Amino acid sequence: MIVEPKREILLGPLLRAGVQRSWAAREQLLRLGIVPLVAIVVILVPLHSIAMTLVTDTRANLVADQDQVLQFVLLSLCYAVVLNVFAVNWLRQLTLGSTAVPGLGLGLASRHVRFLMLILGASLVTGILGLILMLVLSPLDLPGAMAALMASVLLWTAFLAELDRHCARCADANQDRMEAHRGSGLQAAGCGAGS
Repeated sequence: MIVEPKREILLGPLLRAGVQRSWAAREQLLRLGIVPLVAIVVILVPLHSIAMTLVTDTRANLVADQDQVLQFVLLSLCYAVVLNVFAVNWLRQLTLGSTAVPGLGLGLASRHVRFLMLILGASLVTGILGLILMLVLSPLDLPGAMAALMASVLLWTAFLAELDRHCARCADANQDRMEAHRGSGLQAAGCGAGS
């Protein structure tokens, strides 16, 4: 079992490093972000109008049109997929370098699907737990709703922290394997050179 040392994370230097790293990779951001940005704008224009129509119908106690609900769900899913492709490509570019995502990053792979399912699953679980908490705290009116919202945000943050820890463990394991592989390669090369 690996025990992580206790460390304090300073938010200011972390944010500064993130901004500096993103600024240094601004050409990559433009390369990977231009197509998703155009797609997101194309998706958000009809999505916003459909959402406003659904909200207006709900406030007027009218039954929502099933076609509009289906359009809303499909456009929301398309929005999530486009955002997911950009997120995976950007994270791969930041962690593995610019050669990890060639071209405009339009290719879909299993890593995109896994990331999307992970985020959708975590959002669903967090949303359900927040809804249950909101129902339990509903007698408190606004303070109960705010407490449920804060608890949902805390659950989501805890999930992201655990995901970060998991990724760090995987990266450490991969680095250990690479070093072991390099070491065995060097030993084999040394044995071959000595004979």
